[in-house]
Amino acid sequence: MGARLDHIATGWLRRRVVASHVLVGMIASSSASAEDRLSVKPSLTVEEVRDDNLFLTTSTRVTDSIFRVSPSLEATFRSPRVEAGWRYSFDAERYMNHPELNANAARQTAGTTWRFVASERLTIGTDASYFRTHTPQELNLTTALASARANAERWELAPSVTYKMSPQNQATVAYSYTRDFTRYPLATAVLSETDSGRFAFKRQVTAADAAIVEYQARRFTFGSDRSDLSHVVSAGWERRISSRTDVTLQVGPRMAAGRFAPEAALSLKQRRDRGDIAVEYARSESASIGQTGAVGYQRLALDLAARPGNGFEVRVTDAVVRNLSPVDGLDALVYAVDINVTKSIGPWLAISSGFHGVVQKGTVAFVDGTIPHSAIMLRLVAARQLTTGPQPDRQP
Repeated sequence: MGARLDHIATGWLRRRVVASHVLVGMIASSSASAEDRLSVKPSLTVEEVRDDNLFLTTSTRVTDSIFRVSPSLEATFRSPRVEAGWRYSFDAERYMNHPELNANAARQTAGTTWRFVASERLTIGTDASYFRTHTPQELNLTTALASARANAERWELAPSVTYKMSPQNQATVAYSYTRDFTRYPLATAVLSETDSGRFAFKRQVTAADAAIVEYQARRFTFGSDRSDLSHVVSAGWERRISSRTDVTLQVGPRMAAGRFAPEAALSLKQRRDRGDIAVEYARSESASIGQTGAVGYQRLALDLAARPGNGFEVRVTDAVVRNLSPVDGLDALVYAVDINVTKSIGPWLAISSGFHGVVQKGTVAFVDGTIPHSAIMLRLVAARQLTTGPQPDRQP
C-alpha cells in the first residue's frame, strides 16, 4: 500500500510539472511579438574536491578526492506578458579511494518557473523543481543538519496568484508542496511531505515603506505515522532606506499542538558598486532530512560579496543555526562557512576555488556528538549565453 501511495504521489507531481511546461509553451506561442527575448545558456564545470569527512561521522573520519564533471543547460523566455525559465544539470563523480561511490548521475537538478501577467492587476505564476542526490544533507538548506549517505530526492511545486486591488494595495495567495523521499541502505525509506498555504496583504504606505499582514498554515507529514500542523499570523514592515539599502521585518505567533511560539524574519541588504552585503535572521520551523518531525530553528546568516575588479569576485557566506525538537531528541548547533574566489579569464571561461566548512555540535536522536566537515574545491567553468530578440540594456 505504501509503495502504491508513493507511486501515486510521484505521478501527481510529474503530471503537474509537465502541465506547467505545456502551459508555458501555449502562452509563449500565443503572445509572441517582436519584443520577445529567448536566452539559452549551456555550461560545463570540471571540479576537483578534497573532502575530509566523506561519511559525516563523529569519529574515524574518511578522506577522499572527488573528480566531478557537471554539464548544465538553462533557458529563459521573456515577453511583455510572460517570463519563463527552465534548467537542468547533473554531476558525474569519480572517487579516488572509494570507486564503489562512483556515479554518472550522483546529483540531478531540474526546474521550471513562469510568470504570466494576465492584466494590469493580475499576475499568475508557479515554480516547480526536482533534485536528486546521494548526499541528502544538501537538501537541508535551512537546518544545515548532517545526514548519512543515501539516495534522496525532492519534488517541489509552488503556484501563486497576486492581485493589485489599487496602486497601493495588493493581495497574494500562494501554495507550496514539498516531497522528500530518502532511501537509506540499511534502514527503512523515509517519506516526508510539507504543505503550506499562505495569504498576504501588502499596502504601500509611502514610496519607501510597505506594511504586510500574513496568515500561513503548514502541515508536515512523515509517512503514515505522524503529522504536524501549525498556524502563523504575522505582521511586517518593508523599508527602503536608500536606493541601495532595504530592511524587512516580520514577526508573529505560531500555534502548533496547542502551544504558542514566536516566528520572526529580519533581513538587511545593501548593494554597492564593488560588492553586496546581506544579513538575515529567521526563527521558524521546517522539515529536515533524517528527522521524523518538524524542526524548530533559529538561523543567523551573513553574505558578503566583493568585486575588486580585473574579473575577480570574492563571496563569503557564514551561518549559525540552532535546531530544536525535544520530542525527537534534537538539540544541535551548526556553524557553516563558505568561501569562494572566482576569476574570469575570458568572455566564457572562469576559474574558481572554494572552501566549505561545517561543524555540528549537540544532540541528534538523543545521542550527543560533534561532526566536523570541510571540503576544498578547485573548478573550471565554461559557459556561453546565446540570445535572440532585443538585447538587454547595458549599464555604462
